[in-house]
Amino acid sequence: MMKLFTTNQIAAIDRYTIEHEPVTDIDLMERAALKMTNHLGAYIRYRHPLVFFAGPGNNGGDALAMARLYAGEGYPVTAYLLDTGRSLSPSCETNLQRLLDQGKARFRTIAAEKDFPEIPRQAAVIDGLFGAGLTRPLEALPAALVRHLNASGTRIYAIDMPSGLLGEDNSQTNPDHIIRARATFTLQFPKISLLFPENEAFAGRVEIVDIGLHPHALARTESPFRMTTPEELRGLFPLRKRFAHKGAFGHALLIAGSYGKTGAALLAAQGCLRSGAGLVTIHTPRCGLPILQAAAPEAMCSVDPHEEHFTQLPPTGKYAAIGVGPGLGTDPLSGTALRELLQTARTPLLLDADALNLIASMPEGLSLIPSGTILTPHPGEFSRLIAGITPPAGHTPPAGSPTTGPLPSGQAPFAGLPDVAATSDGQNHGKQPTVGEDPITLPPGGAAPGGHLPEAFSGGHLPEAFSGSHHPEAFSGSWQRLQLQRELSRHHQIIIVLKGAFTTITLPSGEVCFNPTGNPGMATGGSGDVLTGIITGLLAQGLPPASAAIAGVYLHGLAADLSAERFTEPALIAGDIHRNLGRAFRKFYGRTQQEID
Repeated sequence: MMKLFTTNQIAAIDRYTIEHEPVTDIDLMERAALKMTNHLGAYIRYRHPLVFFAGPGNNGGDALAMARLYAGEGYPVTAYLLDTGRSLSPSCETNLQRLLDQGKARFRTIAAEKDFPEIPRQAAVIDGLFGAGLTRPLEALPAALVRHLNASGTRIYAIDMPSGLLGEDNSQTNPDHIIRARATFTLQFPKISLLFPENEAFAGRVEIVDIGLHPHALARTESPFRMTTPEELRGLFPLRKRFAHKGAFGHALLIAGSYGKTGAALLAAQGCLRSGAGLVTIHTPRCGLPILQAAAPEAMCSVDPHEEHFTQLPPTGKYAAIGVGPGLGTDPLSGTALRELLQTARTPLLLDADALNLIASMPEGLSLIPSGTILTPHPGEFSRLIAGITPPAGHTPPAGSPTTGPLPSGQAPFAGLPDVAATSDGQNHGKQPTVGEDPITLPPGGAAPGGHLPEAFSGGHLPEAFSGSHHPEAFSGSWQRLQLQRELSRHHQIIIVLKGAFTTITLPSGEVCFNPTGNPGMATGGSGDVLTGIITGLLAQGLPPASAAIAGVYLHGLAADLSAERFTEPALIAGDIHRNLGRAFRKFYGRTQQEID
């Protein structure tokens, strides 16, 4: 896993790097500026006019260092320093003096709105006003400057974060006070808020700039947030033994389909079969039998006595995993049968689609679900599940909140969050207190192993934001929704897979896994049904629920990426995903069977 960190953790890692490497704060800033000029170079023409806007902190120091580097290369450079009435950070002051000593760039100070410049439309604007360390929304002069830049119609490129966008919670931020960048060059890690769909409009294309922070600090800093990497999944898919048989790979049961929705059952079955399950049985209404037996001859069918709906639970003892929900419908008789399953099942469960909608309609709701169960809602289904839960006003759970012990009976599963400690300049480099060496002590949370940048990030950009439903009426932002998702997983000891771009998987421990694979072509009917089948098949093969969920989501997205390469995103359909699962699995097999033997 690649760890993801909150902004105050990143500041502490910055500080640790400065204290434990032969590098000063100003040297680290120069390193970052050099790396970012390489990234920006892909967007601008040689000697293109560049206009830099610097704030008083280290983000501004980065901007001034970049301005000096570009001016030295012969670019027409103008640099503006925002005067907020506060003193400059030492590194920002040093880089300002270096820029002035070089004498190749025009320099101006902005102390009032009358100082706002007219920016040539052909210029490129580099936003270095405030970085990821910003801890409160912009107001007054900084907010007015952001509005001015956004209205200029020029191309804007942000250093680390678009100014005004906070690293985690933006529920109280005025969107008019956030820079709208064409691209963002974020330092070392993707910041958590860059993974939320509502922030794509501000960040644009996101590129990761590796500035070489101390590996010991990265390894020893605990964080509940992480990004799935292919390296961690390789051990989950061993090559099969020569004398293996179908009974060794589990028998999966899918309870799916209703009149008019047999296709969902078929897609789930195909995903389950392609995931490697040894046997697959589909329990479906009588109307679906001829379709499924003809379209999925590899699967067996258990036929419900009802012509159109799931009404009777089949014997479940022989199954290694059960997936419920695709195309199930919400008939009351289906709800009764589902309740019986939840009360009697001793088999790993996955609940999706209409199974979740039926649970949302039950008075007991989530309390009916057995521990260890996997839920795979899309945002609309999640909103229905949590419709009766209201977070206390002004509170969100902490980024690294403890996750032990049950909530008191009747209490909403939502903990309070104190505000992250503010810094005066909203920058990271060297602005937080130092941390101890062994181990590093930072905000608590589940430890996660280190990792390299996932393959999807190696080329520099994050996939486009999910094009599915966003439900601001449920909570005021993705950060609040994520914290509630964590609390529900912990309180009910379940795994919640909230589908979308960077699908979030929350574990009973409180850990959060973001998934890097997938693309907007997956916003098509049936893709979630395929995911249900994949994860259920992995469960049947004996993977623990957390591993099955994380690996299944990764494979699902990777198969979709491979499909989009061939068919393009608009032409991608759900069937393409399960048909490319074999190609996705191949990424994890580095040896042939002959080499194993």
